[in-house]
Formats: sequence, C-alpha cells, structure tokens
Amino acid sequence: MIDPAPYWPAEKPGVPPDPHGWMLPQNAQLLSENLDQDTKVVVELGSWLGQSTRHMLNAAPNATVIAIDHWLGGSDHQGPNGICHEKLPTLYETFLVNCWDYRDRLIPIRKPTIEGMTFVAEQGVKADLVYVDADHMYESVKADINMALDLWPDAKILGDDFSWGVEYNLPIKRAVEEVAAERNMSYEVRLTWAWALRRRTDA
Repeated sequence: MIDPAPYWPAEKPGVPPDPHGWMLPQNAQLLSENLDQDTKVVVELGSWLGQSTRHMLNAAPNATVIAIDHWLGGSDHQGPNGICHEKLPTLYETFLVNCWDYRDRLIPIRKPTIEGMTFVAEQGVKADLVYVDADHMYESVKADINMALDLWPDAKILGDDFSWGVEYNLPIKRAVEEVAAERNMSYEVRLTWAWALRRRTDA
C-alpha cells in the first residue's frame, strides 16, 4: 500500500474549511451499501472538496481511500460564469483542510484520472471499489470506467451524475450503458443519479 504521509503537508493549509459538495442521499446510500469494515481500498475519481471522500472513509472504517483529482475543476467551473469558479484557486488546499483528520487513511493523488489510476496500480494496489465522479464528458467517463475495470476487474464500480448533461446528450448515461453492453454487465440507477455497474454473476 502507498504510504499516505508523503502526500500531506507538515502543517494544515491556512484556508478555512468549506462543506460544499453535491452528494445526494441516494449516492450516500448506495455507497454505504457497498462499503463496510472489510473494505480495504477505495479509489475515488474526482473528489472536489471531499464530501464524498469523507463519507466513504466513515462508511469503510478500515479502508484507505485514494482520491485521484487534478483539483483544477472541470470545464463547467472555468471562467467568471463557471459554477463555483471562486473556489478553484484554493480547491486542493481546502480539500486537505476538510479531510485533515483522515490523513492516516487518505491518499490524495494530484493527477488526471487515467494517469493516477495507472500510478496506483503500478504500486501493486488492488481496489475493492472505484467511485467515478471526475470529468463528465462522454469520452472521459467511458475511459475512466474501462480503465478501472481493466486494472481492477473484481472491484465494484459506482458513480454519480447518471442523468447529468442533457445539453451534452447525457454523456454519463451513454458511457455507462455502452460499457455495460460491451462487457456483458448490467447497471443499477438510484433516483436517476447514483449508479452502479453489476457483473452478471453479482448477487
């Protein structure tokens, strides 16, 4: 396992905590149903300010969570009219402050998702669950899911924002549906938002 210590500064960053996030009750419930005291490693793709990260750490008290994010924000956050664009300059530092009490079990990997997953796998880490919530564009989502399945074929694959992006022709929905069809998997959706891929042999 990767040692968390080198990924944390010696002192807590000097920014205030910020509880902001978009985690809905159905996401929390689906995650809680798939995490327990036997879960050892969770890989989170896209962490923002750590709301879902902290939920997973609490739901899996013996797990290490590896949060992979570039902490630059997505395309919809950029520019003066972007969503929460004012948070971007200190996004990473605020994530660290929000999650400071978990630094013995949390490893922030500041890389793009594909690069980050590759790095983690090269360290010999085996994920029990991967939570997909990074770039929401179709090509990126599909690449993230496929990479997670290729690297950790036994991991549970869950994610967020299934019905996001009507103006982009529902990119996450398309990606999940295509991966499921191509890999002979099924999927579950909770209240149009939280989703989980299921292997045909899964209970």
